[in-house]
Amino acid sequence: MERNLIVISDEIYEKLIFDGLEHTSIASFPGMFERTVVLNGFSKTYSMTGWRVGYFAAPADFVQRVGSLKVVIDICANQAAQMAALAALAGPEESLREIISIYDERRRYFMKVLDEAGLTYGYPGGSY
Repeated sequence: MERNLIVISDEIYEKLIFDGLEHTSIASFPGMFERTVVLNGFSKTYSMTGWRVGYFAAPADFVQRVGSLKVVIDICANQAAQMAALAALAGPEESLREIISIYDERRRYFMKVLDEAGLTYGYPGGSY
C-alpha cells in the first residue's frame, strides 16, 4: 500500500492447471481486491481463439472510467461469439477436462524428454 499501485493480472490460463494445483487470484489477497484489475477471456480455456470475447473485473470506479473508453475502441463482440461464451460458461465441463488431460499428457511427455536430455526447466504447473 506504500506506493498505492494498481495491479493488472492476466488470468487467462486460470483453468488450465495440473497436478491438483489451484489458481489463486492476486485479488483474493488482503488489501488487493480494491487495487486489482483482472483480465480474462475464453480463447485459451474454451478454444475460442480469434473470437475476441473477454472480460475484466475491477473496482467499480475503474470500470466506470474504462467502460466509456472501451465503447470507443470496439463496441462489443459479435452475437455468435457472445452466445458461444455463454454456452461455455453454462455448459458441461467434460470437454474442458478432456483438453486439460490432453495438455497434461503432452506436458508430461515434454518434461520426460527434457529430463532425459539433462536439461533443467521451471516446473510447468499450468498453461499449454
